[in-house]
Amino acid sequence: MSQGQVGGPPTFGHRQGRTVPENTSPAPAARITVPQTEKPVATSGAVPPTPAPTVAKQPPATRWAQLTYASFDRADGSPGGWQEKDIVGDPTDEERRTLRRYVMSQFSYHGTLPKFATPEQVAALPVRFAYHAPDNERPGIYAYAVNAGVDSTGRPGNVYSHILMDRNPDTMRPIDLWRSPSFARPANVDDILHTQIAETPLNMQAGNLRMITKVLQTQGYTEPILAAADALMNTQHKGTVVLVSDRQDWSAIVIMAVQYLMSPSLARTVNWSVYERARDIRSDMQIVAVPECDREDVQRMDHTYVICDGDIPRIEGDQHVLGQSRAIPVTAFSTLIRACLAQPQELVSRLEALTRMDQWARVEAHENVQPVWALAALLAMEPGSLDQGTADLALDVATQSFPASARTIDKLFSRVSQGVVERVNGSSDPWSVVSEYPHDAHSAERFVAQRVALIATLEGRAQVPHPSQVVSAPELAKDAEVVERAVNRVDQERERVTESSFSVAEMLCATGIADSDSNPQLTARLFELIAQLPQVGPEYGNHVELDARAIDVFTQALLEAENAHIPESPETTSAVPPRPAAPPPRPTAPPPAAPTRPSAPPPVPPAKSPEPASPWAPKSDSPWAPPGERSGSQPAHTTANSDTQQARPVAETLAVSAPLARALVSNGLPLPVKERVDTNAFTPLTAQLTALILNNQPQLAVPLTRYLQTLSPDKQPTRVLKHIVTLPIEVAVECFHSAPQLFDTDLILTLINAHAWSPELKNLCEYLVADGSASRRVWYPCMLLDTYDQPRDIDSATLMAVTYDLGDWKRHHQQAMSSYLYTYQLASTLFPGSYRLEKNAPVQSVNVDDIDPASVDPDRVRRLLYLAHPDIQPEKLVVLAVTDRKVQEAMPSATLRVVDMMQGNRRIINAVCEQFADDIYAEDVVDCAKDFITARGGTLRKIGMGIDVKNTLKSLQRQEDQQ
Repeated sequence: MSQGQVGGPPTFGHRQGRTVPENTSPAPAARITVPQTEKPVATSGAVPPTPAPTVAKQPPATRWAQLTYASFDRADGSPGGWQEKDIVGDPTDEERRTLRRYVMSQFSYHGTLPKFATPEQVAALPVRFAYHAPDNERPGIYAYAVNAGVDSTGRPGNVYSHILMDRNPDTMRPIDLWRSPSFARPANVDDILHTQIAETPLNMQAGNLRMITKVLQTQGYTEPILAAADALMNTQHKGTVVLVSDRQDWSAIVIMAVQYLMSPSLARTVNWSVYERARDIRSDMQIVAVPECDREDVQRMDHTYVICDGDIPRIEGDQHVLGQSRAIPVTAFSTLIRACLAQPQELVSRLEALTRMDQWARVEAHENVQPVWALAALLAMEPGSLDQGTADLALDVATQSFPASARTIDKLFSRVSQGVVERVNGSSDPWSVVSEYPHDAHSAERFVAQRVALIATLEGRAQVPHPSQVVSAPELAKDAEVVERAVNRVDQERERVTESSFSVAEMLCATGIADSDSNPQLTARLFELIAQLPQVGPEYGNHVELDARAIDVFTQALLEAENAHIPESPETTSAVPPRPAAPPPRPTAPPPAAPTRPSAPPPVPPAKSPEPASPWAPKSDSPWAPPGERSGSQPAHTTANSDTQQARPVAETLAVSAPLARALVSNGLPLPVKERVDTNAFTPLTAQLTALILNNQPQLAVPLTRYLQTLSPDKQPTRVLKHIVTLPIEVAVECFHSAPQLFDTDLILTLINAHAWSPELKNLCEYLVADGSASRRVWYPCMLLDTYDQPRDIDSATLMAVTYDLGDWKRHHQQAMSSYLYTYQLASTLFPGSYRLEKNAPVQSVNVDDIDPASVDPDRVRRLLYLAHPDIQPEKLVVLAVTDRKVQEAMPSATLRVVDMMQGNRRIINAVCEQFADDIYAEDVVDCAKDFITARGGTLRKIGMGIDVKNTLKSLQRQEDQQ
């Protein structure tokens, strides 16, 4: 690993292409006001004041998690080498792994390290100190490292690293830890062993504020600071600002001055390092310092602005001109800084105000805010003695990038709101304008644009957007104008429910307006509309997309509508919350003729739409699949489970199509359904949705089965039961024992055939065999027990089971059942009168050994075998007979004669040999082939066999000839 290289490039700062996740969680509530301005704001879309409860963020118990790392041997005799030295702040396992990713095991110093360094020489050596801005996975990270001489074995190149994680930052800027005495400078292993780290590192903020006030007004420092500020603006999305100097304090002061011209939270979004080598500069670092020897290397790099110590930049026109380095375009950042420097009497107060700015305009790590924003916003709010032109510039700049917290600043927000409202209302496709703003509820522009487009949609002036086009903004639920229009639109949709109604309801849920706490009347009306949507279900086609943010609301509405039609009982009312009272509908105009959803919408971002194998068969008359034809006798075991309830009729309560049901469980079991399932408060709808996710949550099959037995027979969904028996064997068997009367013979056979032999399946078979009745539900388990676990003589009663359809037995039980099936195939062909079930004729036990073999016509038997059982070719029967000793032992003597008479069939001989031609261990096959070929007149030369078998047979034949 090269020096400075740390594990996994994290995403830092404002880099082009960084991933900002869609914010589906509620945005922080804020008071939003638009004051009266000289230029009136459009009435439709203006944002009125809203109450702003704020939720205090709970800090962790300890702010700092820290770790030190180096190569050393402990005095206690434990193994030495690279290892952790100190751990402070009780980091979690994940935090500890994160800290270790930033450990630096190499330090490529550009000079020559002294072999025996004095304390003064150690203090003069450069240190590596970098800050990595927080991202979506972790807080901000500080990485400090120094050369630590040789390790315990005398090898040079030891590096002492001190890594910190700031879990709960305050008003300190990252650069305030530069030159902190909390960072040690060990020169050898003994120093490392004696280092100790404090729980809270000491920051230098108090002294830095005074120093920066002077530095900003000092010629020789002012110019590179202005150039660095503009360079940072120009490299916001791509590129790096490189400071070249052998004086680390010079580089640190330039970085510090730029950071002190930002608010602390904005400064924490910038990545920097006070010591890097040109070859190791990473693209995610925004400001780095390199030694003088790397000047030429960095000047040749693309996407860098290089500022050298001693090279004083000068402003010519609209750019900073530097010696041999690329010119830096002037931006508003340096313009506003120069305006502040022109009023030195206000400089200290403004720097102090920037330090306090997070109290009312905090910038979050994921917000793409320009570095100049904090200074511009401060000057726009408090221009002091600035001229009007500078104040207007500050206002313009402050509204170009906008953190969510700034929505509380009326002066800024009104400017943003005014321009956005005009753009959206002036477009023929408002939602296309909305999509141009960041897909983030924290974006002020996005919030205003979405609000205006939403009002246009509710009024029928714009099409209903695809859910992927909207962000969740719970503040809209408290917006009186939006809520009023939403109520009107919902009332109109209730008067005439169409497929458009689905999109309207989904939009209200996805935007966060459908909040039962804030808008109970709107929620009640929306519930009534959703309850009517299944009536137009066939119009949805074969697939329904439902945004994840709408699933819980849709499910709750359908459950409450269903609950209103189910007779009250303890099982259905215990976990169902009362339905909010809906106000009487008021007369409304017909719904606006707005187009519904775009014909080719973009994919829904938050929700996946898996297609689980649905056990529900959608029918034209009812989506709850009616029971199919039940064959076989009714279950013999009718003892009810202790939880069995009295079967009760259920009204036509379920009206959800299979596509809509699959959409409701596309992200798992909805919360309202889960709450009912956890308390066994099943209804037809909860049962339908639960059945769809049994593959992922099979444990829910048992309570679902108990509920299904409470339904009247005409309401029991047979396809659900057929799906339940295919779940893991322990679940399927438990479901059977919880409600055995639900499982007819076909279901039991399906359960048996869906699983390989196991202790659970054996116990089930023993349970079924104990019944003793003459049916497949007894015969088939008996055959399996005979085959797998309890071998016994074959009797005609057991053979009778195969005269019926046993289902898909070949999947798991073909090998075990082959002996039975072969014997039955021969016996039923040889003795059809004894081994074939004739209507209600009694089954007679036949001792096949008493049959005279001379009475058997082999040719006739061979024809009958092929005609009566084309699925099992005679060749395969013979192969089974000559390779399975168990079959040979159980086979009656009369059937052996059939095998003897069929030995002339070359296809049979070929099948016997070729099937095992590549198996060198198939001694039984070789023996059988020898019997067939050498002892019975077969000709080896005319049979296409595997070379190994053929050679073996030739060898055996030669041996017999010699004897």
